[in-house]
Amino acid sequence: MLISRSDYVTPFERRAYRVSEFAQMYGLSKAFLYKLRAEGKINISRVSGAAVILREDAERFEAEIKRRA
Repeated sequence: MLISRSDYVTPFERRAYRVSEFAQMYGLSKAFLYKLRAEGKINISRVSGAAVILREDAERFEAEIKRRA
């Protein structure tokens, strides 16, 4: 029986997204995300000096978008 790598490696769940990645995923600019942060609409954290959006904050942001749609 041949075992492939996918049989024993579980997918890694992202716990945070760099601001640039998050902006690209949602079609937003980084400047707009920082504006939302200033308005208290999204949390941007620092991890090892990098600006990131934690998964929980990303999920909250997405839920708010769906709620308003």
